[in-house]
Amino acid sequence: SVEIGENCWITTGCFILPGARIPDGCVVLPKSVVGVMKIPEESIIGGNPARVIGKRALIGAFKKY
Repeated sequence: SVEIGENCWITTGCFILPGARIPDGCVVLPKSVVGVMKIPEESIIGGNPARVIGKRALIGAFKKY
């Protein structure tokens, strides 16, 4: 199964492989292949195979009240 957190952006042409977990606030860049890997929250990931490219500056922006 695949787990995708809240406030994520999955762009066009991405392959999300079985067992992948994308945590809250992540962006997956176009044509990325995301497998089973450790991804920190609010990360920008991309590539084939996907890797963490950067960090979004959203700390606390999506808190639930």
